Amino acid sequence: MSANAVATQLGCSTGGVLYALKTLGVKARDGNRKWYFDQRFFQHIDSEEKSYWLGFFVADGCVTGNQLSIGLASCDSGHLEKFKKALKLEAPVVTKEMTKYGGGTPRKDGKVTRVFNSRVTFGSVAMVRDLATLHVIQNKRRKEKAPLEAIPRELRRHFWRGVIDGDGYVSNRAGKRAVVTLTCSYTLCAQFRDFVLGEVGAVKADVRKHETSFAFTVGQQAAACRLLEVLYSGAGVYLDRKYVATHEGGFTPSYKMTPRPTAHFTFEEAQAIRRRVEAGEQQTAVARAEGVSPSAIAGIVKWRTYKAPVGQRYVDGVGRLQPTRDTKATRHDPGTSASW
Repeated sequence: MSANAVATQLGCSTGGVLYALKTLGVKARDGNRKWYFDQRFFQHIDSEEKSYWLGFFVADGCVTGNQLSIGLASCDSGHLEKFKKALKLEAPVVTKEMTKYGGGTPRKDGKVTRVFNSRVTFGSVAMVRDLATLHVIQNKRRKEKAPLEAIPRELRRHFWRGVIDGDGYVSNRAGKRAVVTLTCSYTLCAQFRDFVLGEVGAVKADVRKHETSFAFTVGQQAAACRLLEVLYSGAGVYLDRKYVATHEGGFTPSYKMTPRPTAHFTFEEAQAIRRRVEAGEQQTAVARAEGVSPSAIAGIVKWRTYKAPVGQRYVDGVGRLQPTRDTKATRHDPGTSASW
């Protein structure tokens, strides 16, 4: 309750209430504040929730003077309610119809795309100062930077999940290749690349220019699945839509999409594979057991690869080998009708 409301209830002046609080050593709240919340939420990053929301604010937050705000598409407005709950914030989520292009710039076909955007706005000098020490500043576009020195190592995956939920793209549909992309400043993309290299290992990707910003994409099936597992497995706070997208195909990549080493067999090993398939074993099962692609097994079975040695031929497709006649040495013996 405000001091004015307390004074009305007690039937005394507001000044009398404030004097009583001061005499008793009770610190009064800011009387000019409209919304009360945990203004020092980002003072110390010591929990999954704080680490996540810091990452999300680095990606999607906005600082203007002493005002802070986060805006999302109206379909994700429930995520803003999670943010308010974390900060104990009572400010409303406001949804407005907006043009997709700034200033209502029409598309090439003359139409203007309109979307619904939800935003929560609040003010706090203390929080603006705390965020400034964490590299979240005004006009941060293309200047985003992860304050890794302020985030314990065990909490950094939650920070990066927040960044991906804010400025990233994830896809892990069943039967299709998994993809994780971050589009942001070069510095933040480079820091995310270092995180991926540390958690997943070597990946065939690097930071590249993307329109007016930069992007880093992990598109290798095994690496992307492993990265999604690191980011979202056992998560306590996340953007619902992306959490569902990461779990559609599971975190174990299909053997068809997993990069396989080049097949290296001896001729005898290839013959054994041919016998297994001839006996009725499925080529895909053999490929999975041998750790190679099904096409490599098909090449062996159809004798496109690992052919019989020169001077020998196979009998009945698999199994025995016997010497073949050298066609260059074949000649007719006048004394007989045989050729050799």
